[in-house]
Amino acid sequence: MQIDLPNGSTELLALFGAQLDRSPSPATHTRWANERALNWIYLPISAPGDESFLKMAQALMESPHFRGANITNPFKTAALRLSGVELDASARHCGAANTLYRKSQSNRHQWRLANTDLAGCSETLQKIFSEHSHEDLESLECVILGTGAMAHTCLAAINQKTTAAVAPRVQCFGRALLQTHQFNEDELQKAKVLLVINTLPSSTSDEAKELAQQTLATLARVSKGASKHLFDLAYGHTELHSIARNSGWSVVNGDQLFEIQARASFTLWARPTAPILPTALQPIEG
Repeated sequence: MQIDLPNGSTELLALFGAQLDRSPSPATHTRWANERALNWIYLPISAPGDESFLKMAQALMESPHFRGANITNPFKTAALRLSGVELDASARHCGAANTLYRKSQSNRHQWRLANTDLAGCSETLQKIFSEHSHEDLESLECVILGTGAMAHTCLAAINQKTTAAVAPRVQCFGRALLQTHQFNEDELQKAKVLLVINTLPSSTSDEAKELAQQTLATLARVSKGASKHLFDLAYGHTELHSIARNSGWSVVNGDQLFEIQARASFTLWARPTAPILPTALQPIEG
């Protein structure tokens, strides 16, 4: 059924962030809503800072036509300051949130925040860990590039997917520390499995791209005998991925993470299971 949008019953979904032109979320959720004939419109809304974001989100939450939102950088932590909003376990665990939704469809003034990125990170890490034996994972070293909301979410996912018997050493590095390469080289030399998680915007920032490339080169030199994995949150294929693969790294990008978190967000808004359709990162066949 084709719906002419917007009309008097249209409900608004928003994507809050700072740089939204590369986000696949608007196209993905619009595609899914159209497939299910849902009277929704999904709009990217840029905000210059935390206070502006909080003011806009708080005002929209008072509207009966506002259904919810995705929240991306740099507001995933600031979202926890929204007034009158309950945090679910994932948001509490990560200290950040990316999805705002109504707690109950019957009460439009009860709101909840979730971090659906956590599920995406956990499933991606499980795929990487499944390639190795329990014994090899006992000497797993994880290096996280970045210290923002996604870095905290990835750290929470690592804690979810590992046990006391397999407790990897995890080192988180912000840009200042990465520039000095202050890695624990003694521990890295012992690693049988090295996992680097890149949360820096290396696909859009030349500075972050160069920093990530230099870091991979340094880590490869230090941990020569380890099986090396790069989990880069960037979508699609990037120059960093090519460099890593050519140097013998196994590379996983952010496409699977996006698909999992997008389906989880859509389900929270729609309540039924999200449609099994391609995201905006994938072409529609036929």
